[in-house]
Amino acid sequence: PRRRPRLPGAPNDDAMTQTFPAITELVPHQAPLLALEEVTSWELGQARGKLTIRDSNPFVHQGELNTVMSLDYMAQCVAAGLGMEAYISGVNVRVGMVIACRKMEISQPVLRVGQTYTVQAKCVRGTDAISHYDGEMHTEGGELVATCTRTRVHGEKPPDSTCGVAAGSGGASRAAAARASGGRA
Repeated sequence: PRRRPRLPGAPNDDAMTQTFPAITELVPHQAPLLALEEVTSWELGQARGKLTIRDSNPFVHQGELNTVMSLDYMAQCVAAGLGMEAYISGVNVRVGMVIACRKMEISQPVLRVGQTYTVQAKCVRGTDAISHYDGEMHTEGGELVATCTRTRVHGEKPPDSTCGVAAGSGGASRAAAARASGGRA
């Protein structure tokens, strides 16, 4: 497998802030559907990112976007977190998909063009094949926009995966955790 350099700001580094690869290296989406612009924090099993609603979004109508789209943006945050796990493990990102949304609560009916939002995702439980995540979306000012609990199925491991590394899995891979902390698997 190809190995990636340790990230600046990763555990055991003196830096106070983490830095992350470009979102396109972590999430298997492309514009215009890739809305998540960057990862702002990450640890195994959870991630946080931000996005700004743009006119170029194909679902925007008259400067607004239905908040139900936040389900996909929270799913992109899951993908970014799993992409970080794969990145640190030195393997390719696994493709996955949301197969169920058990619960979604919407506090604001629309997202507005030009507004920036934060999204977060946290793994509740999972296996190498399927996992459950809780997600939240907030305005830049911290107001809750939406929450959801969803189920994600994980695709096959990419050809360059190594045995024993659950790259992109919903569970907390010991090997990835060791690599993320600078230890050995």
